[in-house]
Amino acid sequence: MISKQASFKLPSPLEKVQHPLFSSKNIEVFIKRDDLIHLVVSGNKWRKLKYNFEAFSSSGKSGIITLGGAYSNHLVASAEACWQRDIPLLAIVRGEEASNPSLDFCRSKGMKPHFISRDEYRHIRSNGLPANLIEIYGDLHFIPEGGSNVEGIRGCQEILSEVEEHFDLVFCPIGSGTTLSGLISGPKRAEIVGVSSLKGGFMEKEIEQMLSKYNLAQVNPWSVLNDFHFGGFAKVTQDLVDFTRNFKQAAGIQLDYIYTAKMVFGMFEMLRKGGIPQGSKLLLIHTGGLQGNASFESRFD
Repeated sequence: MISKQASFKLPSPLEKVQHPLFSSKNIEVFIKRDDLIHLVVSGNKWRKLKYNFEAFSSSGKSGIITLGGAYSNHLVASAEACWQRDIPLLAIVRGEEASNPSLDFCRSKGMKPHFISRDEYRHIRSNGLPANLIEIYGDLHFIPEGGSNVEGIRGCQEILSEVEEHFDLVFCPIGSGTTLSGLISGPKRAEIVGVSSLKGGFMEKEIEQMLSKYNLAQVNPWSVLNDFHFGGFAKVTQDLVDFTRNFKQAAGIQLDYIYTAKMVFGMFEMLRKGGIPQGSKLLLIHTGGLQGNASFESRFD
């Protein structure tokens, strides 16, 4: 569709991870480097946008409308992807009008932000676009926050279709649950372990509801680890920063603090406590989001 598509790296690489703990526990660990798909539209962001863009192409609409927070990786990825395709993008942004590196980047790519209150935002997340916005922006194709719909799930189903090797466990971070739903309902490969970045222990119910809503079969067995959120979504502690830095030094792979660092930390704890049998072969899904690390690094120098 566009010449810039050549900058996308698909399928994403599969790399073996070397770490002293893995050797001592006699397990093999590999990582699916979706963070390398694209410099900006990286990780599960492209997976979740891919079929949403196809839906837009067949919609007859003149542009795209989506939503996110002021530091949203989804908005950054959407702005870049729409700019590449010359698609007008309007974003409903939670909170008061603001300027930050994420929003400034989005604006530089042509995204037009529409700021609304947090109460209005919660209403849209639960009920879709209200009548007044439909009247104003009705000619735009709506993509929900994070690309969390059946098109987003369909894109995430393709992650394991790119993997031919057998694995005993596949670990995936959880935000909205879209990626995990794609892994559960995608090709039969292994048991899926989701590690939630949100506190509250409600993600199992959310996943069940999402799969039921779109009539998707639970092809792969799955479970959720709820104890590694480090205080909740986008919460980061010194322990998590130290773990992430140590992992990079030992394994040579940078993790993001919001999602993948918590996933890998949870996997380490499960391994240390004997929850993973010796001889197991594990796959970690790196869902990207590294551009958000800078703000956390400055807090913990």
